[in-house]
Amino acid sequence: LECLAGSIARVQGGGGQGHSFAVLFLDFDRFKLVNDSLGHSAGDELLVQLARRIQERLRPSDIVARLGGDEFAILAEHVENQRDAIVLAERLLAALARPFDLLGHEISASASIGITFS
Repeated sequence: LECLAGSIARVQGGGGQGHSFAVLFLDFDRFKLVNDSLGHSAGDELLVQLARRIQERLRPSDIVARLGGDEFAILAEHVENQRDAIVLAERLLAALARPFDLLGHEISASASIGITFS
């Protein structure tokens, strides 16, 4: 939240001339089903694997944060145009589409991603 506030301040203050960013909000589909069918430890492990896979697809300047439950947000700084954020979202969805090995079970995950631009 502090990084987001700083990005907004740079844009509003004019000091970020040409500064643009995007915020992506990820919500995993049917996450509750994992907790209910395999237990909360499996759900926790899936969150760790999801976070790792997300982080591996980001640029060093991007920030990912878990907001709670199965919700994550990404602050993508220095986004040249809206297409850059869309490409990032597509890259994340493709990475998440690969199955996860979760305590001996193969789990597929999908997410809904919303994007807002500075």
